[in-house]
Amino acid sequence: MIPDGITIRELEFADFDNGLFDCLSALSPSPALQEFDRTLACSWRRDAGVRTLVAVTSAGRVIGTASYFWETKFTRNLCLVGHVEDVSVDHGQQGKGVGLALVGEAIRRLRGLPRCRKVILSCSQANVPFYAKLGFQPHEVSMRLDLAAPSHSQEADRAASSRLVQEEGGPGDVRGDPGEPGDDGGWPNSGEEHVP
Repeated sequence: MIPDGITIRELEFADFDNGLFDCLSALSPSPALQEFDRTLACSWRRDAGVRTLVAVTSAGRVIGTASYFWETKFTRNLCLVGHVEDVSVDHGQQGKGVGLALVGEAIRRLRGLPRCRKVILSCSQANVPFYAKLGFQPHEVSMRLDLAAPSHSQEADRAASSRLVQEEGGPGDVRGDPGEPGDDGGWPNSGEEHVP
């Protein structure tokens, strides 16, 4: 159930200046990105199939966010497995049902995909009771390998990315939705395009 006065929708470019980074800071340090980096990140995420939901107030302020994507497996008749990531709610809005509404919407959208068999996520032990409210249960073990930070500079990264964007004909529509291979590019029951 969505809390009163809150709307759950796809990320829009204006959300970057309306609280998205403040909201993400509840999860991890999240300094604001410059416009080029925002466009680049949206393009990379879109190309990888990542979709981002936001919870916004009636004034348009972002107070929560969650991302999701799916992968096609080689097993079980090419079933899909959904993933939920980066669930974050502004510190002042926690405990009001915003996170439950965001994750619930991600699950609803993943459930609407043909062949989506399950949804998985990783969380801290402290957050297990939160996700259990939505039907998640502990299963197996999540593991992680931290990789060393790249030795090149952000400026070199931006220059290389800028060349790639120019070679491919520009950044494109950051609101595009590649959809699932073989479909019409949109979400089930939705003709809208959004930032992934």
